Amino acid sequence: MGHDATVNALLALEQHHVLVSGGEDHEVMLWDERTWKRVMCVGHAGNVHGLCADVATDFMFFSCSADMTVKKWDIRMMTMGGSDEQQQLQFQYHNQQLSVQQPLFPLLEQQLNSHVQTLEEDDFYIDDASLVASGNQGRNASNSESEAFSTNTTQQYDGNHSCLHTIQSHYGAVFCCTTILYKHQPLIVFGCKNGIVQAVDPSLSGNQSVLDFKGHYADVTCCGYYKNGNWLITGCKDKTVRIWNIENQECVHVLDHHEGAVTCLLVNGDDMYTGSLDGTVRCYNLANGIVQTRIIERPAMQVFSICVDKQNRLYIGSDEDWIRCFD
Repeated sequence: MGHDATVNALLALEQHHVLVSGGEDHEVMLWDERTWKRVMCVGHAGNVHGLCADVATDFMFFSCSADMTVKKWDIRMMTMGGSDEQQQLQFQYHNQQLSVQQPLFPLLEQQLNSHVQTLEEDDFYIDDASLVASGNQGRNASNSESEAFSTNTTQQYDGNHSCLHTIQSHYGAVFCCTTILYKHQPLIVFGCKNGIVQAVDPSLSGNQSVLDFKGHYADVTCCGYYKNGNWLITGCKDKTVRIWNIENQECVHVLDHHEGAVTCLLVNGDDMYTGSLDGTVRCYNLANGIVQTRIIERPAMQVFSICVDKQNRLYIGSDEDWIRCFD
């Protein structure tokens, strides 16, 4: 069993052989990328727009949603939750090791109790590549605005303890999220409507934004973090990609090559990929200035998501029926 609606976001937790997907069915699903079986399902109260890894750890991730929240998840603490159909997971202990065909979530073995249910196989398959990042599709939202995000620290979601924090946005739907480092402190960045980009410390409760990045004037649909330059990168419905100096929150580059709304972006090492409703994916090198290195163009296609595997093959998700792969 997979998603019942459009998949907006993908994220790979490579060290754990886990692919995370988020969709318009409000669900966040975890898959064993070696078998393409679903091993966990959690979720939101609205469409899931984006996913990102925690910059400080390899076992936590964030999801953002039209329900105006960002949730922080810990895969070590995932127990059973959701409806009976969602509870299709079998964890078995043998000699203090967790086994789902092959060891999955090795850090879970000291956290899980003896929940036993059947893992059902789905017909989802992408070959043996490990995907490394996510794309998302921005949505319009009509909600009231204020000037703060609030954080609710919780230890429970739908009967499990894997949701560590729920951060509430008062700017409407959250279209994208990423984690950055600011003065050695991990922060979560949100992109919302009307150009709002803010960073919040997820470890604090009830806090307002720590950083504000002002420059976009439409819905911010995607964002990423370039570690080597300590840059935040954002894409927007205003057709631009902006690169920000995190230390002073200044915009240092504006890329205006797209002719349609920017829907997704991916930072992979020193390379960046951006996708748009104009039917193009543009590739840039960030190491020595901002150099555009490649353009993939299909005028009849609207690009909504992109990812790259370990062999540097580029996957493009669009309004077509196919996921296209480019060398």
